[in-house]
Amino acid sequence: GCFKVLRTVFRSGRSFASNLGGVDDEMDTTSSSRPYVFPAFYRYPPYFTVQPVAETFQKQRELWSSLILSYCTHHKMHVIDVFDDGLELFRNREIERHLVVTEKRVFLDALEQDHNGRKGRWLTARETGAKGSDAVQKCFFLVLWRPLEESVLAWMDGNNECEDVMLLESLVEGLGMDGWTWGEGLVRGALEALERERRVKVFTHRNGGRKFLAVKKL
Repeated sequence: GCFKVLRTVFRSGRSFASNLGGVDDEMDTTSSSRPYVFPAFYRYPPYFTVQPVAETFQKQRELWSSLILSYCTHHKMHVIDVFDDGLELFRNREIERHLVVTEKRVFLDALEQDHNGRKGRWLTARETGAKGSDAVQKCFFLVLWRPLEESVLAWMDGNNECEDVMLLESLVEGLGMDGWTWGEGLVRGALEALERERRVKVFTHRNGGRKFLAVKKL
């Protein structure tokens, strides 16, 4: 299950989440020159319990989605480990309130659903390096705080691909990090948006009788 996998997945002596940009207690004050300012609702205990009334819950999920994105953007944090009980994002020590694992999943699910996966998604067992397709069930959440379109252009610039044709599969692989990828579907969507803005050109490339989708920056 999740708890067992959490204790066994490591990269170079650090936990999987920390290696992918997760923020632990000692990093919270050093990952940004400015301290993060939490919104007002973070100081009210009721917001740390999933509300049963639909209208109230809808407002609550919007507030938590906004907070998760804002916090992760500020700390340049890419991966949330739902079993990290020390992460201040979900634990307010001043009022002695925190979200339990099931509640974290509720609001992370909301973030994924409300933005159709463009702001965040759950990492799969294959991406975390766990054994078996069901070894990880909603343990690590990938936060996409930077627009994927920006990441595509930045990666192409950084890899001197501005003048060269790049295969879609190479772009998807290049945008990934330590085993996880954005997913071909999300990358295709970003390329379609960039193509509408006339910033890239997507076309079919043939090589040895096989067809590949290729990309060129304009």
